[in-house]
Amino acid sequence: MIPEEKCNPALKSDKNTEEQAASPAESKPKISIKDGEIWYSGEEDLLDSEEGRAVFCRVNETSIFRKKDPDFPQSYIEVYNVQNISITVAKRSRIDPTLTEVIEYDAEGKQLSKSFSPALETL
Repeated sequence: MIPEEKCNPALKSDKNTEEQAASPAESKPKISIKDGEIWYSGEEDLLDSEEGRAVFCRVNETSIFRKKDPDFPQSYIEVYNVQNISITVAKRSRIDPTLTEVIEYDAEGKQLSKSFSPALETL
């Protein structure tokens, strides 16, 4: 029988490396879901303009924000914010309610992409 230390010496060194790398000062930020903390209410809304999206992206931490959709009460509007990098808004399509509209913006609030996917019941 081979002693445990000689079986897989990489496991022991990998563990030590992980412990050193996971210091509290360098820990990854937690991503949280914040219900009801976005201001979406349709046109003329904070997320409806480039300036508003840029402010939202800059001042809010990296998180997922969600709120009941006023146009589709069984659905949510979700905003995936990566602070100072990008913002993605997912909501039920106003044109075809069987689809979810996903729009990605840069940190300045300019649209990068738009896609559609089948709508989920909880979105």
